[in-house]
Amino acid sequence: MMVNRGALDAVVRGQVLRESEYSVLTLLLAPANRAVRYCAHARRAAPPRQLLVLAAGASTSQLDAQCLAWQLALSEVVFWPVYMHDIGSDAASGRAALASALRSVLRLQKGGVASKLKKLVYVVIMDYDAEEASREQISAAFIQGMERVFLSALGTAQAARDDALPRLSDRFAFQFSFLPHARFQADAYADALDDLSARFTDPTSDHYVFAASGAARQDKLYESVTPLGELAAHAESIAKALNAGAVPADLAAAGRGEGRAAAPDAKSQPPAGELELAYKIERCFVDTCDQFDSKVQQWRIEVEAGRIIGSFGPQGSSLLKDVLASFEQECKELISVTASSGMSGLAAPPSAAIHALIAGKTDELKNKISLALHAMYTRQLLRLREVAYEVFQQRLQLLQVTERVEKDVRSITRETLQFFTDKATELKVAGISTQWSFDCDKKELMRSMREDGTEKIQAARVQGDFAPPPRQPIAMSFHYLQTAPFGWTDSRYETLTSSGSMRYAGGDDSTLDAVRVRAAAEKDAAAKLPKSGNLVFYEPTPAR
Repeated sequence: MMVNRGALDAVVRGQVLRESEYSVLTLLLAPANRAVRYCAHARRAAPPRQLLVLAAGASTSQLDAQCLAWQLALSEVVFWPVYMHDIGSDAASGRAALASALRSVLRLQKGGVASKLKKLVYVVIMDYDAEEASREQISAAFIQGMERVFLSALGTAQAARDDALPRLSDRFAFQFSFLPHARFQADAYADALDDLSARFTDPTSDHYVFAASGAARQDKLYESVTPLGELAAHAESIAKALNAGAVPADLAAAGRGEGRAAAPDAKSQPPAGELELAYKIERCFVDTCDQFDSKVQQWRIEVEAGRIIGSFGPQGSSLLKDVLASFEQECKELISVTASSGMSGLAAPPSAAIHALIAGKTDELKNKISLALHAMYTRQLLRLREVAYEVFQQRLQLLQVTERVEKDVRSITRETLQFFTDKATELKVAGISTQWSFDCDKKELMRSMREDGTEKIQAARVQGDFAPPPRQPIAMSFHYLQTAPFGWTDSRYETLTSSGSMRYAGGDDSTLDAVRVRAAAEKDAAAKLPKSGNLVFYEPTPAR
């Protein structure tokens, strides 16, 4: 069982705590979750309110599900780290594994074995990116998924409309903390981690989780479940109830007072062959993850050293496809070997539970590979941006200042941006549903290049090496009432010649001759006018 055996033994022996104030905290780890260090960071600080920490792994085996139900029923606080990109997936976030345990806990509560008081679910969103989604959207999406799991645990279609059945808000309160990426946002990550640690270790913090008493907590996020003196007996009674199955068989019937404590039905228990096969599939999943880690170990070394893997995209796509195909093939071989061994209770065609287990593990494996490859992709993307910027700066320094310096700077900027876009696209791994985007890095690179290009041109102008050519403004006007714009002759009605008049004369085809006659008359009249040398100017005599 994935229980802290030392903590469990301490509970049974009654040696958990010596002080009157304590809390039981369950650390729920989603599949392939590496967030243990967050809770461990809080535990090292030795908070004044003593903690019994139970580490729960999200597993699909019956034994681990029963263990998780025991921890969930016993704990006051559930510490739940989840990656931001796993919020929408029940399997990757751990909600799918929680459903079975939650169903058992609700049945224990209906049977009076476990307390019905509210528990606090403290969710830590890791690798949070504010540009992709707001905190409110992430919180709402997670709670919506928990609502779906809670209704599924109730086991009835009328759960949403049955007043006798509990609601999610009656049994759980939610708090969220958001941690940015530890490597790419190191400063913000350190600040957020310090705040998270203070919530669990500093009683003077405004958001301290473990208050001295329930009366001092105005918000009542959670309530103390069991007195310290009764903790060992309470933990033992929950374990016995889970082992004996002494809980109502139907939660909806129990909510309406129709349920009775019933002995476990042998038909409801999975056959021994299916349990053995589920264990082998679990081991196969772990071995496949280890094989993948060994294959990408050299990539991790190269990326950590600041190098870019040229064929990362194609090789990553091929590796993803091969690992998934290998896992599915090994699962088929396990089914065949287990069936041929004559294991009791294993049907010739695998049951729906086995198919669901394989599908869930396949999705979990794909998410694990996607997260590992995406972490290396972001590191290479950052290095690619640095390389592109360095190349741009080198070309900018070698650029000679001429009258075409502005066009040359724009050309270098455009070529560098195209280089970054092409290489970043080649680094993408195909076959992953999550969209890998490099728009933010592209915008940051463009901003830096524009600043340097503008500085280069301004420095040349200040030194007198470059003067932008003068530009004459042009004013143009068009209007439907302006029949002859710019004084042009209308070619539809007048003959265009080099010596013709540029004046516009309106008319249609029937008056074309009249127009020509009038133009000839105007030309003759202009010829008869006296020249400037023959004109007599009248000068008035000044008045006396």
